[in-house]
Amino acid sequence: MPSLFPQRGNLIQMQLIEDISKKIQLDQETIKKVGFTQEGNGYKWKKEADIDVEFTDLELGMLQDKVKELDSKKEIDFTMGGLCKKISDAKVETKTEVIK
Repeated sequence: MPSLFPQRGNLIQMQLIEDISKKIQLDQETIKKVGFTQEGNGYKWKKEADIDVEFTDLELGMLQDKVKELDSKKEIDFTMGGLCKKISDAKVETKTEVIK
């Protein structure tokens, strides 16, 4: 997911990236629960063990902006297509915009 994070930005964007990073970190219990393993250069887990992560409107808005940017540049690769679709389809409850 790091390619979905802006490499540089303002303080608000960097705080959002830090908050998102904390939410998506895998602890040892979760690794065991989902059967997370490394295979070659990739990772694998039990499909039925997906993990729900809740994002704030600001976090989701920033991720959706990045997906739109990657899409317009045709930089979405096969490995991130499913994730980008989920982010793009997610509903933001209130219209918020990260200060750019």
